[in-house]
Amino acid sequence: EKEKERESRKKYSDDKQQQQHRDENQEDPKKSQAEISLSTDEWNKIREKLGLAPLKDQNSSEEKARRAEEEEKRKADSERERRAAEVEERIEKSKKKRMLNQKLAGKGLGDSDDDEVDNVESWVEKSRKLELQKKQAKKLASKF
Repeated sequence: EKEKERESRKKYSDDKQQQQHRDENQEDPKKSQAEISLSTDEWNKIREKLGLAPLKDQNSSEEKARRAEEEEKRKADSERERRAAEVEERIEKSKKKRMLNQKLAGKGLGDSDDDEVDNVESWVEKSRKLELQKKQAKKLASKF
């Protein structure tokens, strides 16, 4: 029983050490940011601990207005970017549609090649003429 107690205590202490190690290695989000901004109240608390006089709170309304203005600018910029992306997407779609229509332009398989070939007789006549022309071309080529 004493051995089981020792093992459980050891396991408990090992678990606690691992948890402390994990907690120490986790990054604090405030530390990972490149810029740290604190409110006047937070600065005053720090200054009080250091024995310095507190900062005056006269810029708070100006700062709030400035922050609100910056937020409006960010929203307007993001809206402008979103609209520009939508326009670019529509342009890209129309380009693709135009390219597809260009590829599909012309006569299809069911369409006739010539307007004069409307019936079987004219087609047979035309194909015989083409055959005759090919034979004559072979004769001329064999002479040279």
